[in-house]
Amino acid sequence: MKRLICLSLLYFAIVLPAPATTINFTSMNLFDVGSFTFVDANGNILSNGDLVRVGYFENLSALSAGMSVTQMETAGSWHNFGDMQISSPFDYAGKLYGDITDTSAAASAFDGKSLYVWVFDAGTTSAASSYGIFRAYSAETAWIFPINQYGLGDSVTLNVDDGSLQAVRNVGDVDAASSEVKLTSIESVPEPSSIALGGLSLLVVGGLRWVRARGLRREA
Repeated sequence: MKRLICLSLLYFAIVLPAPATTINFTSMNLFDVGSFTFVDANGNILSNGDLVRVGYFENLSALSAGMSVTQMETAGSWHNFGDMQISSPFDYAGKLYGDITDTSAAASAFDGKSLYVWVFDAGTTSAASSYGIFRAYSAETAWIFPINQYGLGDSVTLNVDDGSLQAVRNVGDVDAASSEVKLTSIESVPEPSSIALGGLSLLVVGGLRWVRARGLRREA
C-alpha cells in the first residue's frame, strides 16, 4: 500500500507541471524586431539593461506625468509582477523583447488583471530621469495576465508593436508614424526631509535678521 502511494505521488509530481505564469514580449514578425523603439524624453534610444517593470495599477486616475516613482506607486497602488530589461535582439537597439516568469503562488494574484509595462531610462528607478507607462488594448491579444493554473494556459505572448499600444495617463507617448515609444521626464520632487530642512533654514535666517535689526535699533 505504501509503495502504491509513493508511486502515485511520484507520478503526479512528474506529470503535473508546477504553476508558472510567463509573459513573453515579442514583435509581430520574429525576424523583424525593428518595429517600435523605446527612447527617452530627449529622443535617445534606451540602452541595454534599462529597467522595465511589469505589473498593474489599481487606480489609474491618480496618475499623472511628472509624479515621482514613489508617488505613482502609492497613489496608483502599483503591484509589481517582476522586472526585465531593455535588450537589443538581432542588433535592433532599444527593444522590449524577452520573457518574464513567476513560479510562485503569488502569481495567482495577477490572474486576469490588466498588464502594464513601466519603462525607465536607467537600470534603477532612482537613477532614471524619464519613464513611461504603456499597455495595449488589442482585440486580438489584449495585455492581460493569464490564469496561473498549473501549466495550463498560464503563458501569453504579447506584441510590443501592437497597433493599440498606448501611453497611460500621458506618462509617455507612442508615435506609430516614427515607430517610437517615447518616455517623459520625471520632475525632481524634494524629499519631505529636505523640505523640512529648507523651512528650518529660512526660520533661522529670518530670526538672525530680526535679532540684528533689533540690535541696530537699540544702538540708534
